[in-house]
Amino acid sequence: GGQLLTWDSWWEHLAAGGGFVTNGPLLRLTAAGKHPGHVCKSAVPVTLTLTGKLDSNCPIDRIELVQDGRVRPIEIPATVTIDRGGWFLVRGIVKVPHTCRFASTAPWYAEIGGEPMPPASGDAQFFLGWMAQRQATLREILTEPEQRQALEDTYTQALDYWRALASPVPDP
Repeated sequence: GGQLLTWDSWWEHLAAGGGFVTNGPLLRLTAAGKHPGHVCKSAVPVTLTLTGKLDSNCPIDRIELVQDGRVRPIEIPATVTIDRGGWFLVRGIVKVPHTCRFASTAPWYAEIGGEPMPPASGDAQFFLGWMAQRQATLREILTEPEQRQALEDTYTQALDYWRALASPVPDP
């Protein structure tokens, strides 16, 4: 028997990292039998097998592994070797003229040797820059004081988060 889908169980699954994005194709994968959102913990480097499939009404252009921000083409089934803490996801891109159609899994995570995934300062810098651009654009668009204040409150929290990752405090 399957699990009953409820509003709460849907949110719990999403919070655990079990989501995906798509605007057409359907990508269903597991890594060593585990769904996206799983944290692989190992004392030593590991190699995981990715299995599943990508379904699309349009021709498939490529399937890519994105590991710690680096992209490489793969075919399913594939293997991914993890030798340090980090993350990976898989995305599939299909051929459609005049638009981009793709599907992406949520990430899987890895903690190797008891070390959690290190923060990536470069990634944090990217999001700080991107948020500054979006914030400037939205300040121009939003005219209602309540909307602008909600924007500022949200952006302040997010910017604080990314600033902390961009320049971690050294250990004493």
